[in-house]
Amino acid sequence: MSRPGVQSSEQRIIHQADLSDLRDRHAGQQIVLASGCFDIIHKGHIYFLKAAATQGDILVVGVNSDRSVRGLKGPSRPIVVAADRCAVLAELACVDYVFTYDEPCAGASIRLLRPNVFAVGVDSIGHYPDEIEAARAVGSRVYEIAKTPSSSTSSIIKLIRGQTWKHGERVT
Repeated sequence: MSRPGVQSSEQRIIHQADLSDLRDRHAGQQIVLASGCFDIIHKGHIYFLKAAATQGDILVVGVNSDRSVRGLKGPSRPIVVAADRCAVLAELACVDYVFTYDEPCAGASIRLLRPNVFAVGVDSIGHYPDEIEAARAVGSRVYEIAKTPSSSTSSIIKLIRGQTWKHGERVT
């Protein structure tokens, strides 16, 4: 049972092509965009999304498509398909809308949505300069979120595979 005025999780999952309409529908509200692979949801993802949500009224989350994740992370990724990653994110109280995108970074989505704020992990800024350039081009404030000391998706995958890593080296 959903709360009055709160959309179901299915209604929170939208198409990238609908971002301009979403912006118009929420005119006057502060829209925040956060993006990433969100392959195996963990504490660090939750921290990132909750921090992003504090910066505005509406949190929109862009999720790399399966094809995009394979291009970024390699042929064995993603572990969780995009539809399932979106469904999990749409259930989070801090998330208002979720969509997938095929590009390696969210630059095109930023240009479509024109968010007031683009939330980015401080460790990702140097890897995706197109996102920062796009955010600045549309007048978005870039909000940098420090990485929390927690598990990464890569470390969780290594643990599942029975591999222990320390300082980039496998420990047996």
